[in-house]
Amino acid sequence: MAGVVGVELSSNQKKAYRKADRYGIYEANVRQDYNHKTSHALVLSSPWGQLVAYTALIFKGQTRRHHGVRHS
Repeated sequence: MAGVVGVELSSNQKKAYRKADRYGIYEANVRQDYNHKTSHALVLSSPWGQLVAYTALIFKGQTRRHHGVRHS
């Protein structure tokens, strides 16, 4: 749990942290369920066969300009 070291959290603060943690897990499950349903529908409707590739792309840090290099 987040908080200041050595300071006891109130029960309402603890409940709020637990609720926020559960919501993050819920969001991840919703995304995973949507991906599964979409890929399943693609496979069922695909006239080219039964192969659909799925990859987890990580874009963090890939879309920003690199500030250390300047081209003249």
